[in-house]
Amino acid sequence: MPIQTNVLLSKLRTAGYSLFSGVPCSHFADLFDEAARQPGFLAIPAANEGSAVALAAGAVLSGRRAVVALQNSGFGNIINPLTSLLMVSEIPVLLLLSVRGHPDEPADEPQHLIMGAKTMALLDLFSIEWCDFDGTDTGTDRAIARSDELLRIGAPFALLFRTGQLSSCNAVKRPPSTMDHGLSVGEVIETICKQIDSDTLILSTSGFISRELSGSGIARCISMSRARSGIVARSLQDLLLRRLPERSWHWMEMAAY
Repeated sequence: MPIQTNVLLSKLRTAGYSLFSGVPCSHFADLFDEAARQPGFLAIPAANEGSAVALAAGAVLSGRRAVVALQNSGFGNIINPLTSLLMVSEIPVLLLLSVRGHPDEPADEPQHLIMGAKTMALLDLFSIEWCDFDGTDTGTDRAIARSDELLRIGAPFALLFRTGQLSSCNAVKRPPSTMDHGLSVGEVIETICKQIDSDTLILSTSGFISRELSGSGIARCISMSRARSGIVARSLQDLLLRRLPERSWHWMEMAAY
């Protein structure tokens, strides 16, 4: 059975955690919204996972206990602050890590497959102790107790969440939109692609749009699955434009609301 987000936060607060930061993931349900509402928590949204770890480090140095929530596909963004700041300086932070693309689960989006299969191995490689969240009160208590033990020796701890293990504490769902566009995202992208010359290469950065393009079978598409990879994609675009000046390009980016 899943545990509600307010129950998890209450347990963390009881254990002394008071700083919450990170980058949202659907696996966390309304964890971020609830952290902002919960008394006793200083909830600071972060632009990226590395910034969240830096915020947590500052909080710990000021005497707080800090928790950072992130998706495993963003784990690479914390490697440097994790190894160069937290671990060498013995600054303990609790990581709540949602595991997308877990090999034991049905196929996820293509951009999650590699990290999903390697998340635990990466944690082991960096000697970061971790455990799977089991969705129970007693399991949560054990995990927090182990994090507390590691906190005393200045070591981070990661608690791994899988699909459906956290549930929203708010039963009221957002009402459906009254606006009917008549087209799905995939249909819109397909329509746009039909208007683009067949020899035009397509770069995409948004997760939503990259998923659709990845599944469309368009051979001339290069999908940069995470929105924050836009800088990387633009650098790639600049490089390929210099190497292949005769080819035309189309930059495709979409904001998600």
